[in-house]
Amino acid sequence: MKSVDIRPAIRLTALLTLALFGPWAALPSRAQTYHNVTNQKFRTVANGPQSALIVDAPNPGDAVAVRKLAMDQYRASLDAQSPAIRQQIAYMRLHHLIRPNQQFDFTQAAIVRHNGRLAIPPVRHTRAGGPPTTNDITFNFPISGDGAWTVAKANALNTLANTVLKPELKALLGPPLWRNADGSNATVTVLNSDPRLGKGDEVIGGLVVVNGFNVEILFPSFVDSQTEFLAMAQSMAQAFHG
Repeated sequence: MKSVDIRPAIRLTALLTLALFGPWAALPSRAQTYHNVTNQKFRTVANGPQSALIVDAPNPGDAVAVRKLAMDQYRASLDAQSPAIRQQIAYMRLHHLIRPNQQFDFTQAAIVRHNGRLAIPPVRHTRAGGPPTTNDITFNFPISGDGAWTVAKANALNTLANTVLKPELKALLGPPLWRNADGSNATVTVLNSDPRLGKGDEVIGGLVVVNGFNVEILFPSFVDSQTEFLAMAQSMAQAFHG
């Protein structure tokens, strides 16, 4: 298959995200649990993730309950800053930065916390620094059970994720930072699940839920292929970090 340069799409995504990051971060409901402990130039150190939703889960082993907690928190955050987002979208449409009827793709990560500890897979480094070059990652699209896709859609998204986007992301980001608990290459399950419960909003995107070695992407259905492309690229890039 012909290689696809996704850098223009990533630049567009970065532009749109930066346009909305200010109003999103300024809201009281988004008060950060974690913060910088060192602010030296190019040497900033934080005591935890500052751009992800932190989901306190009584039982991380209950995947269904964790998924619901993450979705509820995501929807509450998005609802709280909806007026600011719509104002920014109107500005971008006025200046022809996005098409008149284009939905805005915004992908969010949620990290589970239990008893005060973040449930994230450990990063594996080589002696030279960085993850092993042999690290790989596979994105699975179930065709049965909760969050199942139709066979046709699963095949299409599998090609987009594992054949088109993954090689480009590995070239840009390097190999994924984590592996499965048994040492095998990382696997991520992409579920047919709209975090906004099908609301006809201008903002639509995926939710990456990190619950230890169980990393899921709750991915909605898109009517616009470009928006779907951008959302998948964003979600996959976040999943590379685990």
